[in-house]
Amino acid sequence: NQRNQAPSSPAPSPAPSPTPQPMPKPAPQEQQKPNKRQTVNLDTGTLIAATSLQRPWVAIGIHAYLADKHVVATQAALSELTRGLNNYPGPVETILVGLFLLRVDPIADNPSGRVMNLSDPSGNKRVDKIVFGTGDRLGITTLTGDERFKKYAKSQGVTLDIVVHPFGRHAGK
Repeated sequence: NQRNQAPSSPAPSPAPSPTPQPMPKPAPQEQQKPNKRQTVNLDTGTLIAATSLQRPWVAIGIHAYLADKHVVATQAALSELTRGLNNYPGPVETILVGLFLLRVDPIADNPSGRVMNLSDPSGNKRVDKIVFGTGDRLGITTLTGDERFKKYAKSQGVTLDIVVHPFGRHAGK
């Protein structure tokens, strides 16, 4: 019986896979720009709070906030910080300051006129005006533990891009 039957045809083979073709590169205007990190300006109080052992949770919070940001500090803030290094931090905090400064890019003092023109009869806000004014001129956020300066500027009609964190000082450790 099997001899009289026509031979069965073999099962069809699967269709061949298409040959992969290289994808053309998109035109330059179609290419996505890399995500630009936000730049944050630090005042002296933030440089201190970020390296303090007195309130470590404040330092941890500052580091977490800055984790994905480009960090800068004005020459005025850095000078004010280094002038105080002989008086306040202990040896461990001094090392923490040095390590933290490795990720901080120094920028020139270049304050906006609107901040430099704030009334300052006592003359004790010169460095603050330079630091906050430079952030204002560059259009970047300034991170600070000094909520008083924010209120001081606002009382004179100047609103600044400032993020305030809890105050911190070196513990002398």
